[in-house]
Amino acid sequence: MVWIVARTRPNGESVAKHFATLQGAQCYLPRYRVPRSHNARVLFPSYLFVLIDQSWHYLTRTIGIVRVLVNENGPLVCPDKEIERLKRREDIEGLICAPRQWIAGQKVRIENEIFGNIDGRYNCWVGKGRSKVFLEMMGQAVQLEVDDWELKAA
Repeated sequence: MVWIVARTRPNGESVAKHFATLQGAQCYLPRYRVPRSHNARVLFPSYLFVLIDQSWHYLTRTIGIVRVLVNENGPLVCPDKEIERLKRREDIEGLICAPRQWIAGQKVRIENEIFGNIDGRYNCWVGKGRSKVFLEMMGQAVQLEVDDWELKAA
C-alpha cells in the first residue's frame, strides 16, 4: 500500500475526501489550526493524500477530485515517512501543530488546573501537541510532559 496525491477542486478537499472514502479509499487531509482562532485550514490546499494498493483509476471519477498526480511510472508516491511525520505533529483533534519556538533551557510557565501556574525549563517538543518541561521539585529536576497549549512564556 502506498500514499498517492490527488488534486482536488479549489476548496473541495473535504468533498473529495468524503466521496473517496465512500468508495473505500483511506484518505489523509492534513489540517492546521489558524493562530489565535478556533478555525482550521487545509495544510496543502487542493491536494488530498490517498492510500492505495494498486488500483487508482477510480479516483479520477470521484466527485471533487480533478486528477491524480502521475509521472511516466504511474501515480506519484508520497513516502510513508512523510505522512507519519505529519501525523506525529497532530494534536488530539487531528490538527497539525507547529512546534513551539521554545529553546531548550528557556524558562516557561505551565498553566493548568493541577499545578496552577508553575515555572519550569523547556526541554523538547515530543509531538502530538506535547512538550517536555523540567520542574524543580524538592531540590531535584523532574521532567514532565505537558500539552503545548499549557505553556506560556515566563
